[in-house]
Amino acid sequence: MEETLHELEALLRRHGCVLQANVVEMTRGALPSRARLRAILASDDWWGSEDSVAEVDPAIRGGFTPEARRDARRLRELLLAVHDFMRREGIEQPLADLLCAEFRKWLASSL
Repeated sequence: MEETLHELEALLRRHGCVLQANVVEMTRGALPSRARLRAILASDDWWGSEDSVAEVDPAIRGGFTPEARRDARRLRELLLAVHDFMRREGIEQPLADLLCAEFRKWLASSL
């Protein structure tokens, strides 16, 4: 999970998403504390607000260039990895379930 979060943070910083990158950095710091990790990963900062990590779209931010579209795809893949980790750890977040179901459809259809 450490590597996934590190890559996600770097991707967000590359696209100027400092607030969201800071949330990911805070999450990495919480990895040793399962209670704190659960609270952070289930929060609106990750999944539930218009400024959440899950709402970032590098394709839009990057003007739909090929690189920005690749980054958008990679962001979704990383979010799915975080969501899979949450499920393995028993961290429930209904909005994350909904968003990740959409991300899976988008990835399957190459969006």
